[in-house]
Amino acid sequence: MQHSLSVALAALPLVAPTARTACAGWTAHELRAHLAAGASERAAAVEHAVTGTARPRVRYEEFLALPDDRLRAAVVLQARRVERLARCANGSALVGGTRFSAARLLTHQNSEAAIHCWDLLGADGINDAVLARPELTEHAVFLGDVLPGPGTARVLLRSPGRADVLWHGGRAEFADGASANVVLDTDPAQRLLLLWGRRPTARPVRPRGLDHGSREPSSG
Repeated sequence: MQHSLSVALAALPLVAPTARTACAGWTAHELRAHLAAGASERAAAVEHAVTGTARPRVRYEEFLALPDDRLRAAVVLQARRVERLARCANGSALVGGTRFSAARLLTHQNSEAAIHCWDLLGADGINDAVLARPELTEHAVFLGDVLPGPGTARVLLRSPGRADVLWHGGRAEFADGASANVVLDTDPAQRLLLLWGRRPTARPVRPRGLDHGSREPSSG
């Protein structure tokens, strides 16, 4: 199976720095700076957890100011640094207010890489099999309250062969057959993109309206 980080890193040179991306308001260069800064912050957190060294302050603006070729190299360098450090770590690290195990941190990096690869290149840039990996949806649910939510509506995201995800108030949770205002039937890859606030158009998403508080039987 494709490794989402490797796919994303390979995609970095394919998009011009000023190109718009599916991450609203961001150019490709800005998105690459976000990836580099995020990976640098994660690496510093793991290094601090393992060695106790002081955590340097990571500045997105410093990466943003780099020429694009150097920025692309920085993304690769910092991402590989996270992988190397996480594989040596036994405990957990605090990143952005959330405590991650070493394994969870690698999943987080792979999830971010998969989503932002789609932001850069769309459906042609990353295989659905990567976006559909169960651990990426599980990770989105784990993060829960950082997801962009559908307002006050209770939306049940349903994919064949997978547990239902209830999405409401900026939170997500596994909840087979939960009460909802709307049920969205889609495949696992599109569901992950929806959870992260993307609007994929490659395949239709079939909404089914439900009366508030009604319940449908679980597909599982």
